[in-house]
Amino acid sequence: MKLWMLLTLVFSTYVYSSQPEISESDMNAAKNIIENMMKAQQEESIQSVAKEIEKRGLAAVNEGVSQQFNAKTLDSFGIKKDSLDAENPFMVRNQLVMFVSSSMPLQTLRNYARDLSKVGGVMVIRGSLGNSEGTLDGYLKMRQWIWSILKVDRYCDKPTCATWKTEVLFDPVLFDMYGIAKVPALIYQPDMGIGSYCDDPSKAVKSSAIAYGDAYLGELIDSLIRQGEDKSILTSLRNKL
Repeated sequence: MKLWMLLTLVFSTYVYSSQPEISESDMNAAKNIIENMMKAQQEESIQSVAKEIEKRGLAAVNEGVSQQFNAKTLDSFGIKKDSLDAENPFMVRNQLVMFVSSSMPLQTLRNYARDLSKVGGVMVIRGSLGNSEGTLDGYLKMRQWIWSILKVDRYCDKPTCATWKTEVLFDPVLFDMYGIAKVPALIYQPDMGIGSYCDDPSKAVKSSAIAYGDAYLGELIDSLIRQGEDKSILTSLRNKL
């Protein structure tokens, strides 16, 4: 996995505790993070850098590592996959996964973020916004875009704005594994844990159904049930909406 995926996830998690305006100090902090992360990749010292990021209150980097690095990459840094999975049980279970993109209307994305937060689901995007992959400007634009989706009150501009706790992740592997060419699309993915599909997608356990269309989340869940997905589990999730 590319380092930019982890870095962007760092910024996406930072959005939970930061306002969208970027101060000069925030900009400098962001630059320092990127420089440190690049240095970590070269010196295999990612854990020490993670501690520094945690001190700054910018991200729970373990969660980012567990989502965006495959097992072989973790091994090269001396990080045990099993220990990360154990520390992040929320991220290693079967989950509803909503494939989305920045081309979708903001209100549609906000509706899905709200509803997915009720059922522990996640939103997945293929890559960065526009042609900004791997740039600081791209990270900051992504941070603001995610912030606009997750704020409960879309007009709130305070650091303490309440947010829906729906995860927004980069995962081009999952897009390719399911051949997702249009969004929104919903699946019930067996095992969202690290290494379950990143190491070798051809051996991954896949959902047998995909629900397409700009529709209420409950209706998309109903579509998965009609296509043969686990009725008892999905009905239980639907009842939480």
